Amino acid sequence: MITYDTRSFFKDGKPWFPVMGEYPYSRNNCAFWKEGLGKMKALGIDIVSSYCCWIHHEEMEGHYNFRGNNNLRRFAKEVKAAGMYLCLRVGPWIHAEVRNGGFPDWVEKKYGSRARSNDAEYMADVGRYFSQLCRQCEGLTYKEGGPIVAVQVENEYSQWGVQGKGIGDEHINALIGMLKDKGLDVPLYFATGWGAAATGEAIPVWGNYCEAPWENEYGELPPMDGYLFTDNPNDANIGSDTGKKEMKAAISRASYPYVTVELGSGIQVTEARRPVVTAKDCGAMALCKLGSGVSLLGYYVFHGGANPAGALSSMQEYRDGNNLRAGFCCDLPVFNYDFQAPIGQYGEMRPCARELKLWNYFIKYFGEDLCRLSVCLPVENGSDPSDLSSPRLAIRESGGRGYVFFNNYVRHYPMPERKYTRFSPAEGTVFSDFILKDGQYCAFPFGMDIGGAVLKYAEATPFCILNGEDYVFWAYDGQGCTEIEGEPRGKIIVLNREDALDCFCCRYAGKDRLFCTDGEIYERDGAIELICGNSARLKIYPAPEAPPCGFREAGKEGIFTVYLMETKVSPPALEISTAEKKQGFAEYALSLEYSGQTPHSAWLEIGYEGNGLEILLDGEKVADDLYTGRPYVFGLRDYGYPSRVTVRVLEMCRGKNVYLERSPSCTEGKVCRLTDVRAVAKTCIRVEQ
Repeated sequence: MITYDTRSFFKDGKPWFPVMGEYPYSRNNCAFWKEGLGKMKALGIDIVSSYCCWIHHEEMEGHYNFRGNNNLRRFAKEVKAAGMYLCLRVGPWIHAEVRNGGFPDWVEKKYGSRARSNDAEYMADVGRYFSQLCRQCEGLTYKEGGPIVAVQVENEYSQWGVQGKGIGDEHINALIGMLKDKGLDVPLYFATGWGAAATGEAIPVWGNYCEAPWENEYGELPPMDGYLFTDNPNDANIGSDTGKKEMKAAISRASYPYVTVELGSGIQVTEARRPVVTAKDCGAMALCKLGSGVSLLGYYVFHGGANPAGALSSMQEYRDGNNLRAGFCCDLPVFNYDFQAPIGQYGEMRPCARELKLWNYFIKYFGEDLCRLSVCLPVENGSDPSDLSSPRLAIRESGGRGYVFFNNYVRHYPMPERKYTRFSPAEGTVFSDFILKDGQYCAFPFGMDIGGAVLKYAEATPFCILNGEDYVFWAYDGQGCTEIEGEPRGKIIVLNREDALDCFCCRYAGKDRLFCTDGEIYERDGAIELICGNSARLKIYPAPEAPPCGFREAGKEGIFTVYLMETKVSPPALEISTAEKKQGFAEYALSLEYSGQTPHSAWLEIGYEGNGLEILLDGEKVADDLYTGRPYVFGLRDYGYPSRVTVRVLEMCRGKNVYLERSPSCTEGKVCRLTDVRAVAKTCIRVEQ
């Protein structure tokens, strides 16, 4: 049974602190769902959230599509097989950067302002659509032994106000009632709370992003409020494109646990703003939410994707075919919904995935304890996001034990070095002196029970517990001091931060072990899979009795035993034609020749300068990008390893109104050219139990 009170969730009567991440099933290749889910679980995700896009399932009235990438039932079963839960975000209006906010064109045309209300005719069409969704979910709700534990209705229901019959709380409750009547009866119902929203009987859920690319601004934005510790769950920048920018939360969260459903684990880029998101940009916000009392940490988007090609139109927001909505700042690519996510559009783990894993693991192994702790925000904390001089810290504590959360990172704004002398978070606990440098953020425990002993304090962040005995932490260089009373049963291990980023906790040969690798590692069908290039390298603690099959032992490195395997995977040979200059773009033909065994995955890293690019296969546009200065990654596996790819680089002119962190060199007033293209291939090593 899953329940909740004002502070936390409970599963079978025990405090439960889940981590949720968005995986847009209909924007991904169903052939790779299982792999994507395995990677998300390896990175500490418990609940998979996913929008159900009405326009994807019923583009033409009465013609429903639940096949292929739209096969919701199959996706739900894959989530269950992965040992995870599912939150469906059913709308019917979802936003999600989907055309019409997810409404099919026929709904938009038929109802206009009558939509998103209890208008009888509109609700009848919603009911028919919900019936189809519920049919897909038969036998898959939590009470039926399935994975579906939560449903979100509507999204950003703020611009519609809360007055008037059938609008506001009344409409939210009508949607929930309809779903229950049709069989989608789940423990948790959510509705987004920001922007003076109506949430009815649903739990209000919140968000924060490290940037606001929907803003009609072309310069650096001021510091974001997500880097503060605060009891206010609202992000003033979410929804600001509708003209509403308000820091104060209109809904009290006092009656509910604090939930995020859109903590930005990346950000989409627009014509107007092209932010480049780093791992720390997202990791520091996750830490701040933990310190501020969050009890369900939900990321958006965790696995990037691509919009399907519609039968009648583009599926992307704010575009009609290839024509931009003139003068609007939120214009987006037609296909690309990579979102700079921790797991990219084509399934590659990025640095942000490893960064967020630090906090997801912290929750996985210490979250039950965290649920029981009250939040204390020191009065000396800054409350203005632009105040960079005041300290930023939070204490979650009860009975002399707890955690201190420190943040000294704000995206694009340097922070002063902070020295803490005889810092005392609770009576009887005094930390040794330590320094927090610019860009550092961490969570230090105190009064922690560690296997029969008491950790008075550690100037290191908890990472995991191995086999109920070994307590593993990580620390920045110059930190790591601990004070312990008593003799713990297991070891106290402090990793450097670089090793912690590369460590995954996996069950192998009867024990939980740390597998440390710069490759991608996850569990699938009872085995461990490692995706890597040539020369696989693993560090394992505790060492198994024998090396994993195919590996040889190659010495020690700290607590780890090192294992090596020579692998052979060849990227395709690549030839690039001379650019063919045309009006507004330059076109290149790329020839690819594959030798030997087909790799597990392969992609092109395409460096270019211009406003954006388009990828064509056999003359048909299949992918696109807006220029940020980073190479565009084009996954070859998703398209059957093509032998010929056309890259069209779109022209950018000097003086274009756009925010760029890395500007192209418009030496002649305009630019559209490839700068570098690299082919990459990976192999998959299966480590059997």
